[in-house]
Amino acid sequence: IMVGRAGVANVSLSYPAGVLRGTFLADGDQVRVQESRVGADGTVRRNFAVEGGVARLLEESRTTYDPRTRGHYTQAVAARARGWTAPRVFFSSKSTGLTCTEPVYDPAGSLRAVITVDFDVGALSRFIARPPLPGARTLVFAADRAILAYPDERAPPLPADGRLLQPADLHDPAVDALFAALDRAGWPRGLTYYALGDGGGGTLASIAPIGGVRAGVPTSLDWYVATLVPEQTLLGPTRRLERRSLIASALALTIAIAVAAFFAWYVVRMRQAVATSRARARSAEQRARELGSYRLVGR
Repeated sequence: IMVGRAGVANVSLSYPAGVLRGTFLADGDQVRVQESRVGADGTVRRNFAVEGGVARLLEESRTTYDPRTRGHYTQAVAARARGWTAPRVFFSSKSTGLTCTEPVYDPAGSLRAVITVDFDVGALSRFIARPPLPGARTLVFAADRAILAYPDERAPPLPADGRLLQPADLHDPAVDALFAALDRAGWPRGLTYYALGDGGGGTLASIAPIGGVRAGVPTSLDWYVATLVPEQTLLGPTRRLERRSLIASALALTIAIAVAAFFAWYVVRMRQAVATSRARARSAEQRARELGSYRLVGR
């Protein structure tokens, strides 16, 4: 279930006796397994590496962890059905994540175990780290504003006090502007676009709900995905084309005016030449008449 699945941080089996067996990631991508047992002196946790199908003990430690008191366990037992937890802070990694949890019962109706699959913000962030456009970033968040995924290279350190990662922790003016727009316009039910004035030249944002029914759980998840793109990145080529078009239009207009002026000058010259020719013709005709009259008088 865990290997090769983006975003899956670990899976676990928690038993009513206080025993937990599960997986976790070490050194970035090394899958390890663990077992923790609640005893009179606290909880003993043992971490193992699986080599050739055999579990090799790596280390042993003591903690205060009791799976039966954790939200994923109590929620599954109370609902007696599969469900999703709200975003929460994981006990070991202190990272923000959420869990799909399900109780398992025997034929008599007694609880056998609670199964979980955890999704980690860091793993989800690495999954969306590559932006679709230069300067763009994508984030996934819940309706309570908890950040579920953010580009890994821009992600801030997790809050030291165990809080869920919030928009203010990102220190991103565009993200702040996005949530301000959501507060004004309301959270969308479908794909919606925003033009954000973030004080940095403007940002265009698209946001859409991506929650809905997941893992066969009838209760919908209120998750959203948003992509933020600098306005200059998205519209810069169009504006450069507009400027070039304006320059080309102005040049064409100048040439057209020059050609029109030349033809107008040529037509005026032609009209002047015709008028001069007509005037000369009338003058010659008048002199011819006068000469004829002189000859008549002379006769």
